[in-house]
Amino acid sequence: MKASPIHVGDFVYCRSKYYRDQLQLREELGLVIEIKRSNFKVLYPNDKRCWLPREVIARVRPEQMQYAAF
Repeated sequence: MKASPIHVGDFVYCRSKYYRDQLQLREELGLVIEIKRSNFKVLYPNDKRCWLPREVIARVRPEQMQYAAF
């Protein structure tokens, strides 16, 4: 089964503890705002933006999310 592609506007989670520690990201969802090749620019609720490679992010479907203010 092939994973579904990630698009601009999707909510994602950084699976890599290394990237979360290096970029000082909390364990929360981010919103994909730009895509270049296999890198994704992600916006986090605290207005932090960072580029993450495809291998370290996982798409979160809306039914798996707990809705709160972004």
